Amino acid sequence: MLRLGRQADGLGVVGHARLLTENARRENDGGRIRKAIMNAQAPNGPGSKALLAAVIGMGVLLAVGSLVLVGVLVHRISHPHSVSSVRVVSPPDGAYGPLVLDEPAGTHITAMARQDDAMLAVSLSGGGPDRIVLWDLAHARVAGRLTLAR
Repeated sequence: MLRLGRQADGLGVVGHARLLTENARRENDGGRIRKAIMNAQAPNGPGSKALLAAVIGMGVLLAVGSLVLVGVLVHRISHPHSVSSVRVVSPPDGAYGPLVLDEPAGTHITAMARQDDAMLAVSLSGGGPDRIVLWDLAHARVAGRLTLAR
């Protein structure tokens, strides 16, 4: 066993480690050198064990997260998704004849939205306040009008 004696009075942790290292070298025992250095530099206590567990846990999480990320990237590259296309729906069979919206001059269509085969919403602007006309496709008639006041 290494004994420090009166030489160690007033020394800090680093001084104790140096003194222990010198004493262990004198005794020419490599195992004691390692033990002396570890005991002098790393205090054993619940705080240091918790810190060690936290560092190991974070390292494991980092490694697992990296592997998951690489796995997801490889899976997405090897199994590409096709872009969903808009389905094309043909209008129901029938003779429509001329479809006329009776609107003032200067009116133009800004947007159209279709709901299945039943309804068409036509957004109109110009020639008065902006408005939306709901067109019933099955019966070829105007189902309703929404006027947006300015």
